[in-house]
Amino acid sequence: MSAPFQFNTTERNIPYILFYDNGDQVVPTHWHRELELAFTLKGETRLLCNDEMYELGEGEAVLINGGDTHFYFTSAEHRRIVIIFSLDIIDGTSNSMNDKKALAYRLGENAKSSSEWTVSDKEELRRIMHRLEDLNHRDVFGRDLLVRALVFEILCMFAKDEYGRGSNANYHSENKAMDKLQRIFYYIERNYMHPITLADIADEAGFDPSYFTRFFRAYTNVTFHDYLTNYRVSKAQYILINQPDRPIGFVAEDAGFTSIKTFNRAFLQVSGMSPSKFRKVNL
Repeated sequence: MSAPFQFNTTERNIPYILFYDNGDQVVPTHWHRELELAFTLKGETRLLCNDEMYELGEGEAVLINGGDTHFYFTSAEHRRIVIIFSLDIIDGTSNSMNDKKALAYRLGENAKSSSEWTVSDKEELRRIMHRLEDLNHRDVFGRDLLVRALVFEILCMFAKDEYGRGSNANYHSENKAMDKLQRIFYYIERNYMHPITLADIADEAGFDPSYFTRFFRAYTNVTFHDYLTNYRVSKAQYILINQPDRPIGFVAEDAGFTSIKTFNRAFLQVSGMSPSKFRKVNL
């Protein structure tokens, strides 16, 4: 996989963002750990996902799993909703880690497109998408909880038994590597606040360190060190915004940085500004 890895910025309080795309430019091949849902409002959405072509009519959607490479073609007189979200959106229960693993597996096994869904399920998806549109940028009581609930509904629809695609040799072959990456990502989610050595993460993936280094770079186009640094900076950004009185030194420690000097340097490199300026701009 030579497609570049993409880091995404989501909303302040939940790992989710909704925006529109008119399809007037190609979206180059890329991948990211978040899921991406494209819902066609007008015209036709054409994309490649893992080298498979999808053509979506109005009211149809495709759910791109974390780790899937995808490329959007240009489309005339076209408009689509794009939702990017992490499975972290289901956090909050004692079993959330197992739920995320089970969902990731089920979504990987099932069909990505809603084009073959029943009429009633397509109508239900339209209803959900219209509600998410209505909630976008609205400051109403319980708004984030409603968004979470609607995303849950979408996930459950794509995970239905009747939309399974059976045994797929290409999927299983490609996703042996994706399963390894997902395991690495889950390990980072649980341990980013602690020191993580190359030996630690290689052992978690079942590789020796030298092979792991080549494996991770080949599938992400970034080094493991750069990925971990970016992840920790994204956690620090969240803390800076949501805990405005938290001292910078403690934020660095919370995000897994061993020194304030290392934190400031990494934050500036990733964000283009210092932690204090980032907090000031975003509050």
